[in-house]
Amino acid sequence: MQIQKLVLPLTIILTLLFFNSNSQTDSILNKSLKGFDDRVEKIMADWKAVGCAVGIVKNGKIIYAKGFGYRDLYKKLPVTAQTLFPIASNTKLFTATAIGLLVNDKKIEWDKPIKKFVPEIEFNSDNLNNNVTLRDMLSHRTGVASPDFLWFGYDYSQKDIFNKLKLIKSETSFRESMIYNNFMYIAAGEIIELITRKKFENFVTEKLFSPLNMTNSIFTIEQMVKTSDYSKAYHSEFINNKTDSVDYFIGNSIKACGGIISNINDLSNWLICQLSKGKFNNNEIIPSSVFEETMKPNIIDFGVYPNNLNDKDRFYSLYALGRGITTYKGHAMTYHDGGITGFSSRITTFPNDSLGIIVLTNTTGQNISNFLAYEIADRILNLEQTKWHENNFDGTKKYRERKKIEEKNLKSNKVLNTSPSHKLVDYAGEYENELYGKATIKILNNKLNLVLGKYNLQLDHFHYDLFDTHDQVVSKPNFTADNDGKITSLLIDLNGQPTTFLKSK
Repeated sequence: MQIQKLVLPLTIILTLLFFNSNSQTDSILNKSLKGFDDRVEKIMADWKAVGCAVGIVKNGKIIYAKGFGYRDLYKKLPVTAQTLFPIASNTKLFTATAIGLLVNDKKIEWDKPIKKFVPEIEFNSDNLNNNVTLRDMLSHRTGVASPDFLWFGYDYSQKDIFNKLKLIKSETSFRESMIYNNFMYIAAGEIIELITRKKFENFVTEKLFSPLNMTNSIFTIEQMVKTSDYSKAYHSEFINNKTDSVDYFIGNSIKACGGIISNINDLSNWLICQLSKGKFNNNEIIPSSVFEETMKPNIIDFGVYPNNLNDKDRFYSLYALGRGITTYKGHAMTYHDGGITGFSSRITTFPNDSLGIIVLTNTTGQNISNFLAYEIADRILNLEQTKWHENNFDGTKKYRERKKIEEKNLKSNKVLNTSPSHKLVDYAGEYENELYGKATIKILNNKLNLVLGKYNLQLDHFHYDLFDTHDQVVSKPNFTADNDGKITSLLIDLNGQPTTFLKSK
């Protein structure tokens, strides 16, 4: 009887606490997010976004998890909180944390030259070999360039990219400024494998995914398409009112810099852990020392800054390890964006406000993941609301219209009635670049064809010795000759970087 008397009041108390907690959550949703669903749909409609998923974590709980639009536009399959999306560079914090676990186990150190622990790593100079640390690599301050065509233009493995590090030239002096570099995170993935003798994805799954109940999070498209709820990839040109499906791209090399595929429900657990300084379900998943290191700013990040000194919305950003650190309207904020063909993501936390925001989209050609993150913050934190969508939509529209005119003008600069300076057979052959390897020019159906990595493109004559690939990534192939009139080199724009290939003798 005594036990029964105790149990009943305790049950009532717990029930009241539960309903009180729910009522508080409902209050936040009803007040702060009133009209939010309609707002998301308007923004998506304006930018011609196909699908979007939004998650909000507050005070250690998921208070919002919802999908909008379609994961498959043609089959009209809706996005849900379970829909899988590639999160691209939001992988980087997982990688930095995984490295931190090895530091915590005293396998490596943040601030000693990485070559002392991993002799296999080679950079482009003795100075870098003798000085580059893990902190330098993961905060993008090595000064080394980031020729991203290497990882999406070829089927290289993580190990292949790791072995090419010594061939990648520096863009700035060591620790001079931030050069965002996917290759350093690819290298970090290989470092994890060399030290642990485990595949990177297996290590992350064991140490992070599993203890955080991130049971749906994976690393390959092959795994993703075997599930029942995943998103297709799209690209929109809203000024043309045009939306196209695009091919998936997650290469063999990018597991550690951008390979994770996840959903709102799983990533919410990740944010609950982040906002609890490494704890989840009262268990320490990430040691406090590791968490604190990922929060320490290491270099100025030029990606986020105010438009002017009177801009109260944002302030100058710093880069820590796998995340940016800044303020938003006086509130401390961490963030990272992710972008890959057909997908964009934004993961944001306000650590002092116990607030986390996730936005995943399946459409490139727009930036609504950022706008929505800021608009959610304005609502939940009761801040003055900035019209992020409207402010950026008009500017982006004008910019793209201007670019279309520039492209049209460029085509109008074509010099008419010119011919290639040589017979087609003189251009054919193999061309070499130390970093990118071989480019092959073939003759097919009386046209030049370029074979480079995964690309096989027909070359149409533009003028003189300049040709047109009709491709945005591999473009403007231009041949040059020596004083004897022999074709000696081929200049190609690779993702906007002019790159010279020398003709093999």
